[in-house]
Amino acid sequence: MKCFPVDDLAKDLRSSNFEKNLPMQRSLGLEWDLNSDSFVFVVETPRKTPTRRNVLSTVNSVFDPIGFLAPFSIVGKLILRDIVTEHCDWDKPLSTALEAKWLHWKNLLHLLSSLQIPRSYFSVSLRVITDLEMHVFCDASEQAISAVAYLVGHTNDCTSHVAFVMGKSKVAPTKGHTIPRLVLCVVVLAVDIAQTIVDQLRLKLSLIKYYTDSRIVLGYIHNQTRRFFTYVSNRIQKIRRVSEPKQWNYISSNVNPADIGSRGASPDELQRSSWFLGPTFLRNQSESVPEFFPIVDPDQYKEVRCNVSVNVASIEVS
Repeated sequence: MKCFPVDDLAKDLRSSNFEKNLPMQRSLGLEWDLNSDSFVFVVETPRKTPTRRNVLSTVNSVFDPIGFLAPFSIVGKLILRDIVTEHCDWDKPLSTALEAKWLHWKNLLHLLSSLQIPRSYFSVSLRVITDLEMHVFCDASEQAISAVAYLVGHTNDCTSHVAFVMGKSKVAPTKGHTIPRLVLCVVVLAVDIAQTIVDQLRLKLSLIKYYTDSRIVLGYIHNQTRRFFTYVSNRIQKIRRVSEPKQWNYISSNVNPADIGSRGASPDELQRSSWFLGPTFLRNQSESVPEFFPIVDPDQYKEVRCNVSVNVASIEVS
């Protein structure tokens, strides 16, 4: 920047001292701190009357296309869903209970300024990465579904580097969905995220793995013998078109980072959690053995078609 003539610089850069401090920049809607080479968040909290219209405006003002703040943003979206469920008018004040929940979430917005996300995936160059993997985690609750992906790079000195790539959380439907159905929806979300990353990064990946804490859905994915009804069948077909059953693994809920995205978190909780860093086992280079997951109690679930035995009687006429 020092090599350019002053007249060629933008107005906010002409008076900058590049030797001491670089000004904040915006990159595709994200705040980019050049001094630390990291993304930061500057969110204004306007003092507006708590109405449905103002809640929608504030929730949508948190611009986060990569999903860094998904566990926090989903809490605001869930509050908005409650407001819609109560059929609140657009410009009338909220009920006391909803207003209290909304003000609590809005008062946490200023804490987002303490988050700093490194722009680079790894602290080392990709030239020294000998093996690059992608691990995608997903989780569902009655309130929301969430998926998050990480890159894992291995170097010759047996060091593993883990980087957050993309996360997403969505509000779950209020009616008509069982937990297995919601997990099936988030599994589709996980393969969609993985496909987006593969298409956009264009990096050679030696391995792609998926993780869920639902053995029921793992049984659906690995199934080779039973037939499903339309809802499950269509989604299993999409999952199998993008991934193979051997890529799917079981993970306990207490170490699943996607669990944070499905239940929500404050900025402080987000900073202390594994959402940005990924689970600790990703830093180990041990290779897990592929496991086969049978369908758990298939006759108890209405998504699985029943096996029907047909007896045929033959009559011989002499």
